[in-house]
Amino acid sequence: LRWEWAADPSWRYDTLGGRPIDVILAADLSYYKDNIPPLITMMRALCGPNTEILLTHTVRPTDGDSMQQFYKAFEVQKINSGPSFDGHPETFMYRMRAKAGTDAKIDEGSLGGCKAGYV
Repeated sequence: LRWEWAADPSWRYDTLGGRPIDVILAADLSYYKDNIPPLITMMRALCGPNTEILLTHTVRPTDGDSMQQFYKAFEVQKINSGPSFDGHPETFMYRMRAKAGTDAKIDEGSLGGCKAGYV
């Protein structure tokens, strides 16, 4: 799935016959902060009211506040932390669910700096 597809209001993921996805597993996706808005929009488009997202996130010097963007759209619970397999000392696992009533749309301008992203 290309993340920016979710910016099109007519786009729907219908492989499951219209049913929401139960679980989204996401790893090593939050390293480029300009990709976070379309990633969040894609995740929100795939979420139903009971969809659970498990996201691993490694803190990097270029990271800025990328996890803070997730807190705006999701209920976020940090469930684990420790070093990654490749030695990054700060790697975290989060459990997330979409916040009720938050808008899944992204600012169209935020796609300008988006590198090609896939889920």
